[in-house]
Amino acid sequence: MPRLRPTVLALALPWLLAAAPAPAPRRLDDLRLRTVKLGQAEAESAAVAQARRARLDAIAREEQALAARLGANREALGQLLAALATVRRQPPPPLLVSPQKAKDAVRAAILIRAMAPELESRGQALQAQARRLAALRRKAAAANADLFQAESELAERRVDLDAALRARRASEPAPDPVAAGRLRALAENAPSPAAFLGRLPAPDAGVEPERLAPPLPGEPVRRFGQAWPAHGRSEGWAWLTLPGAEVLSPGEGAVDYAGPLKGWGQVVILRLGGGLHAVLAGLERIDVATGAPVRFGEPLGRAPSGEAPEVYFEVRKGGTAVDPARWLGRHTPGLRG
Repeated sequence: MPRLRPTVLALALPWLLAAAPAPAPRRLDDLRLRTVKLGQAEAESAAVAQARRARLDAIAREEQALAARLGANREALGQLLAALATVRRQPPPPLLVSPQKAKDAVRAAILIRAMAPELESRGQALQAQARRLAALRRKAAAANADLFQAESELAERRVDLDAALRARRASEPAPDPVAAGRLRALAENAPSPAAFLGRLPAPDAGVEPERLAPPLPGEPVRRFGQAWPAHGRSEGWAWLTLPGAEVLSPGEGAVDYAGPLKGWGQVVILRLGGGLHAVLAGLERIDVATGAPVRFGEPLGRAPSGEAPEVYFEVRKGGTAVDPARWLGRHTPGLRG
């Protein structure tokens, strides 16, 4: 077989290396990085869809209120304006009525003339409201089209992310079944994430993260210390999100537990360093395994698919709940920046 000249070999070598299968750890890391990017892209699309949904809902509420006012006023005002127009066009002939009736007619004419400016003003206001209602309906149609576009883009990005997550799961090593079984047994008897964490070995201190990111776009509906029906005071933050929204890791660390917790749905508990744990509860699907490392912003799982799902997030230091605002900021942005 003729030997390849050095120049040909030099040209062929990069292609051969690229064509060779990547080592498993490197491939897994690449897949994890891809899920981070796709998760961020989905979060951006979700933020746009949420904003457009909120705009459409606001337009719908304004339209409903305006339509109710129009419905209440149109009939009565229309009758008055019609009566006024009739009297002004066809006043009663003075020679065909008695003096008393003539006085009544004069009084009625004076009263109607006095009312005319106010009635005409109300009629003009009614017409302005009708024009405003028509404009609102055109705006609602445009907002509905914008929402459809945003939700279509969101659906496409979810498909891409789910495909990447399946590839990542296929490349991850299987968790230790014995350790996983012990954790599930502990979780079955734990009344809360705090009680469950109290039964786990204390993590190494490590380095505390300087900042964390919100696991979902948008403003939280409940913050640390606020009233939480059936739970007393909230020890974390909560988001009302889109059905099936992907929940992203607030920081870099490792998964101490991923699975069901009685009364809390599917739960992911992350060890973040510095004695910190992040708890994310209320998920319907989990996309990470116990013991797996996680990157900042890596997809962890999906919110429930029902209407107005709520996802709960808390931070614990040494087992004690602390306000996430210390790491997220008081006015957390919708997306990590």
